[in-house]
Amino acid sequence: MLESVADIAGEVVEVGPGVKNFKAGDKVVSILKAFSGGGLAEFAVAKGNLTVTRPPEVSAAEGAALPIAALTAHEALTETAGIKLDRTGPRKNILITAASGAVGHYAVQLAKLGNTHVTATCGARNIDFVRSLGADEVLDYKTPEGEALTSPSGLKYDAVIHCTTGIP
Repeated sequence: MLESVADIAGEVVEVGPGVKNFKAGDKVVSILKAFSGGGLAEFAVAKGNLTVTRPPEVSAAEGAALPIAALTAHEALTETAGIKLDRTGPRKNILITAASGAVGHYAVQLAKLGNTHVTATCGARNIDFVRSLGADEVLDYKTPEGEALTSPSGLKYDAVIHCTTGIP
């Protein structure tokens, strides 16, 4: 199966006449038009409204891994689960599966910006990593507790951000 690559990071070489926010030499992260790809090319044309300046502490490789995964996590939390990321909404208990993966690790961090209690699943080797992201409870998905997806504190989930395959 051929996948299109839409997440890119790099340096602006040239800007079009209507572009005011960027100049040649700027380090940027962008997302190309969905399903058209082009992210593996040496040069790509990105829309200014889908491009942001890449902070100096973020490498090009890290930046290129950000757009689709982070936007997916953001949309799942705000649109689907109804979490307000400014802590103004009601307290919610959420489960995030595959919390050490691309979408999951963004979901944990973004969820903690809201008024949430986060239970997360991951493999045993990533438990400390997921805790460091802010998860309140972390389950090893290979244990009976992790397979059951039950909150160790007994909380019922208001939403599940399902970032993996192979489980119902």
